[in-house]
Amino acid sequence: MIDPRIRLRNSIINGKLIIVKRLLRRYPELLENIDSSNGWSSLHYASFHGQYLICLFLISLGHDKDEIHVTFKDNTCVHLAILNNYHQTLHLLLQQNPKFKSKYLNFKNKDFETPLHFASRVGAVECLDLLLDLGANINALDINGNTALHLATRYGNINCIKSLLLYGSDFDMKNVDDWLPVQLA
Repeated sequence: MIDPRIRLRNSIINGKLIIVKRLLRRYPELLENIDSSNGWSSLHYASFHGQYLICLFLISLGHDKDEIHVTFKDNTCVHLAILNNYHQTLHLLLQQNPKFKSKYLNFKNKDFETPLHFASRVGAVECLDLLLDLGANINALDINGNTALHLATRYGNINCIKSLLLYGSDFDMKNVDDWLPVQLA
């Protein structure tokens, strides 16, 4: 028989909501189900794989209600949803509960990257626009002094650059290497 923790994780990844519900009804202590290899919780896996309905279900059971679960790299479920441009999942995570928005919108990981930095780096313009609409700090600095505009420029994400400039990103800010965003193009 497969370990319930592994079965739950695989069911989340594969979008098997009925199995997730059944397993959590039988093993409610597995709600967070932290993966010892990377620190990912159930909500991290559901967010990364864009499993909107499973995210909704996990939140309804109280996942991340009292504390932010972070990976070993201090990434939140919001950071992970952005990596694959799951903007609907991102919207759910930020709008479902007002506490989520205040907790996650400008949360910095170990490299001081906010979700906006992630969206700019991977070119997730729908996620970027949502974050900006919700009031993300457009000029937040990562560990290297880069703003989201620095990263969008460095990785050639033209649509992200356009959005950041339209929302008023400071294009005269230099990073720790004394580079302007335009110099990273």
